[in-house]
Amino acid sequence: MSQQTQSDNMYNLSNTGCVVINCDFISTIQASGKDRLDLLHRLSTNNTINLSPFETQSTTLTNAIGRIIDLLYIVNLDDITLIASNKTTSESVVQWIKRHTFFQDEVSLQTSEPTLCHTCFVGPTAHTIVSKLNPKASNMSHNQALPISETAWIVKMKPPSGIGYHIIADTKTSQEITITAINQGAVSGNKTLYETLRVEAGLPSAGSEITSDYNPLEAGLRESICFQKGCYTGQEIIARLDSQGKLAKTLTGLRSESQLPVGTILQFNDKNCGTVTSSSLSPELGWLSLAFIKPSVSKPTTKLTTRGMTNNVSAIVTNLPFKHTLIYSNQTSCV
Repeated sequence: MSQQTQSDNMYNLSNTGCVVINCDFISTIQASGKDRLDLLHRLSTNNTINLSPFETQSTTLTNAIGRIIDLLYIVNLDDITLIASNKTTSESVVQWIKRHTFFQDEVSLQTSEPTLCHTCFVGPTAHTIVSKLNPKASNMSHNQALPISETAWIVKMKPPSGIGYHIIADTKTSQEITITAINQGAVSGNKTLYETLRVEAGLPSAGSEITSDYNPLEAGLRESICFQKGCYTGQEIIARLDSQGKLAKTLTGLRSESQLPVGTILQFNDKNCGTVTSSSLSPELGWLSLAFIKPSVSKPTTKLTTRGMTNNVSAIVTNLPFKHTLIYSNQTSCV
């Protein structure tokens, strides 16, 4: 079987069965101490101060001018809080939080690598397999963490944080769960598949769309912002951008007949209007890209051209997500 055939089979099973993906690009920071939620509340965009045990939430760390440091996924447990971030930014996240910790704050941070692993389960039969780990998983909400053991939990991701069920567990348990899932009919996926599913879902990613070049509103992270909470770093600028409704750029989707490499400059009427930040070939939908473009040219079906490409590829602006995938049932639909 060719590599392309294997990739297509994995993709098809993500739409008809269950695929298990080792998300080794996710790092987990463990926060302990009675002031940990208060500290996250002061530093990030969402309301974290009243999170109950086994409640989850997405929130964004921003700098003083409202630009993104990282999108965080918070899993609050009994005595500790797990903070999921991208592995490439986790050390910066730890240093940023420590830098803004007051001397009287009772907070301790430590990275759990390689103690805790993230394993993603996607596809319409994922809930059946995950429910065997904890029967309550079939009816769990998106803001809930269900324990499997003292060192393993199920969370149900939703945009912008991620897709599918994620198992957060120690290395041994993660390996055992993966083997069990494969024995029950799931197949092992890879990062390339996850990247395709991410782009189809229109999810921003660290190093691509989640960078200090953009603010959370531009990057489609509104779900990670509480506009009713008090001050946090960057709050004044984000609130002003929201009230004025004037963004310099916005994250959107592009469809094209051939690949738009990351970094491609986009033009409208021969004037620069944006940049491609992610690109992936979907077996179902063809070449898809994520790009930051000027809001004035972000209307769906707008045709953009590329600057400096020898084959003069054009791109059609498309609403995100490209594909509405109901990853917890057996239904999918395309935009």
